[in-house]
Amino acid sequence: MDLPALLDCYVSFCKYRDLHKENGILDLGKASWFCPTTLLPLGDFLGRLDKSKYVLPDDAHVRNYITTILESEAKPHTKSGSYIPIMKASKFDQTHSEIICDMISKNMTINEKTAIKTAIGELLDNIDQHSHCKSASFMAQRYEKLHVVEVAIFDNGITIPGSFGKSDKYGKMEDTEALRKAVGGFSTKPEDTRGHGLPTFLSILTDALKGTALIVSGGSAYLKEKNNNEKLYNLDKKDSLDGTLIGMRIPLPMPKTDVYEYIK
Repeated sequence: MDLPALLDCYVSFCKYRDLHKENGILDLGKASWFCPTTLLPLGDFLGRLDKSKYVLPDDAHVRNYITTILESEAKPHTKSGSYIPIMKASKFDQTHSEIICDMISKNMTINEKTAIKTAIGELLDNIDQHSHCKSASFMAQRYEKLHVVEVAIFDNGITIPGSFGKSDKYGKMEDTEALRKAVGGFSTKPEDTRGHGLPTFLSILTDALKGTALIVSGGSAYLKEKNNNEKLYNLDKKDSLDGTLIGMRIPLPMPKTDVYEYIK
């Protein structure tokens, strides 16, 4: 079955993780390509393994790429670069949104930059307020031939369903229902408020920028594309995620837009 590109990238990560579970070794030898939505959770997984427990790709270019992405956080990012290596942050701030904007396009208008910074900012604020994570990270890659930028953000927190489970507002529910509520704007805060983080992020990314968003959290996944094309997935236990992964693809050149029409 053909899967949407971002979901297929996540499934690739799950297959690599299954290899380690089955054989005790994570063999990346035959790998020919990695996208951020695969590599970011994979990097977190590799970081918890002894180096003797995984095999890097045979292809020198792919091996050099994965090594660069995993190990070059300390190197300064340049505006002319086509990627952002995995960068960790105990707490996100506006600097991270600026880095992502710089990598997407050095010719971005103020309105376009506002759209990106608002979408990413809402998402990062949501992680800070609800995830209770020990660490969070992000990476990005610009694909000139595909005319797209892919950004991935991952945190190892309690998951969106876990956050709803901690709340006394809704009672017990399945992971998919919790994710449905989150993207619909339901808040886990004690006061009777609407949550704007995920709805605003999704509206700007898919409606204003005509991009695609994938959210994987616990045993559920949600994919939204332009024109309100969306789908909720109930994941098998082996494909569930201890944390929350956001994958997004932004088309290039970005469409001209007034971001304020899309802020929830």
